Amino acid sequence: MKELFQMVLENYINNEKKVDSNSKMYDLLIRMLPWKLETFLKRSNFCIKGSMGKGMKTPYLWVAIMNKSITETTQKGFIYCLFI
Repeated sequence: MKELFQMVLENYINNEKKVDSNSKMYDLLIRMLPWKLETFLKRSNFCIKGSMGKGMKTPYLWVAIMNKSITETTQKGFIYCLFI
């Protein structure tokens, strides 16, 4: 898991301005890292999501760990966010 975080941190800032769902960074942040965190936590009551923006790439990416009994969206409820 450390390697995934390190790859994201080292490679996020580049010349790309738009979010590309086919890029390695998108795959790491949106698919691989949340899956790895879910596997590490071994709990099915968490919803884990990563984001780098919608359309245009944001300067700040994030990973949210949400308790499904409270919320499954970062737009309402209580969330625990890891800002990278």
